[in-house]
Amino acid sequence: MKNNDKLVMEAAAYFKERPGFQRLFKAMRRRYQALGRIGGNVHIQHLTQVEKETLGTYLQRSLMHQQSVTISLTSFERQLAATRFASISLLDLLEAYFEGEIITHKMQAKHVVNERQIAIERWKEQATAGLGKDWLVMQLEHDSTMRRYLFNKYKQNKVTWLTHLFHLTNAMNALLSNQQNPPIKIALFATTITGNPHAFDIGQELERWLVFALATFKGLDHSKLNGESKGELLFEFGLVRDSLYNFTFAYQLQGYDRNRQEHPGMKGYNELDEPQVVTLETLSNIQVLESIDQVVYIVENPTVLSTLVSYFVNSQAQKHTLISTNGQLNQSSLMLLDLLAQKGCQMFYAGDFDPEGLLIAERLKQRYQQQLQFWRLTLSDYEACLSNETISEHRLKKLHRLSQPELIVLADRMREIKKAGYQERLVDFYLKDLRG
Repeated sequence: MKNNDKLVMEAAAYFKERPGFQRLFKAMRRRYQALGRIGGNVHIQHLTQVEKETLGTYLQRSLMHQQSVTISLTSFERQLAATRFASISLLDLLEAYFEGEIITHKMQAKHVVNERQIAIERWKEQATAGLGKDWLVMQLEHDSTMRRYLFNKYKQNKVTWLTHLFHLTNAMNALLSNQQNPPIKIALFATTITGNPHAFDIGQELERWLVFALATFKGLDHSKLNGESKGELLFEFGLVRDSLYNFTFAYQLQGYDRNRQEHPGMKGYNELDEPQVVTLETLSNIQVLESIDQVVYIVENPTVLSTLVSYFVNSQAQKHTLISTNGQLNQSSLMLLDLLAQKGCQMFYAGDFDPEGLLIAERLKQRYQQQLQFWRLTLSDYEACLSNETISEHRLKKLHRLSQPELIVLADRMREIKKAGYQERLVDFYLKDLRG
C-alpha cells in the first residue's frame, strides 16, 4: 500500500470513528454527486449534542447555541489541509469513507444513456421485422411522445425493459398487419405474443405499454383515455376482452357470417319473436347485420326495450328492430351499431335525461353523424319525464363536454332545474311513434 493510500484509509477510519461526522459526510457526498465537483454548501439541521461538539471542534468555532449549521465543501477541505491529512483531497476522503467510487448524477445519466443505446441496438438487430417494428424504430429515432414514454420506462425498470420492448414489437407487428382479420380474444393474443395469457390484462405493465403505443399510433391523447375508451381502442385493432360478458340486447336483428349464411341463433330468436343477448363472442363471427326496413330504434335502458318488445309480441303491429345499450356504450354495442351503420341503416336514439345519458347521445351522434337522429330528446320530452332526483353539481359539470346544439339546449335547462328525467316515463310516446 502506498503511503498516501495508507493515509487516506487512516483518515477515513478517523472520521468513521466519530459519529458526529456521519450526517455531514452523507450530505457532502450528495452535494458532490449533484454538482460533479467539490463545491457548494451543505446544511445540517437539528444538530445533536455530539454533532455540535464534533463539528465545532473540527471547524474551530462554537456550535453549542446553534440548531443548524451551513458548511461549504471547500472550507471543509481547507480545514482538512490544516491537519495531518493535508495531502488528501476531500474527494479521496469521501470515496474511502464510503468505500467506493462516488458516481455523479451526470456520470450516472451518461452511463444510463449508453446502456439504453446498447439495448436499443440489440433490439434493432434481433426484433422481428414488421410494420410495428418500423413504426417503433421511427419513434425512437425522433423526439416523439413514444420515445419519451419508452425512455421513462427504461429508467423505471431496466431489467424488464428490453423484454417488454420485444413483446410490444411483436404485438404491434401483428396488430398493424392484420387489421382486417376477425377480432381475437386478448388472452389468446397475449398467449401467442408472450406465452402468458394474462400479459395484457388490465393493469399489467405490458397492457399499459400496448395501450400507450396504440393511442400514440392513432394520434390520441393517452391521458384522456378511460377504461371504456381503452377497450374501444383495443377493439379497433381487433382485440376483445370479456367476450361473453360484453353484450347488447336486441330484437329482430338478422346476422350473417362471412359466407353469407344467416346466424342460426339469431334466426331462431327472430322466429320465436324474442329479444336476444348479442355478445362480442357472437359478433366476432358476424360479417353483416341487417334490420327491418333499414331502420333501428335504440334505447338506453333494457327495461324500456322489454316493454316495447312485449307490445310487438302481443300485437299484430308492424315490427321494428330494437336495440338497448344497457345503460352504457360497451364494445358489443359499438360493434353492433358499426355493422348496422356499414349496412346503411338509419338509427334513432332515445336515452335518459341526465348528464351521463346526454353524453351517450353525444358520443353516438359524433360517431354516426347523419345516420343517427335523436328520438324524443327535446325540451318537452324532458319536462314530460322529470323525476324528483336532484343532479349533483359534480355530475352537472360533465355537461360542458356536449357539442350538439340539441343537447346543449337540454343541458342549459338541466343546469337550471337540476333534475333528472328517465325514459321509462316516455314509453307511451315511444309506442305511439313506432305505431306510426
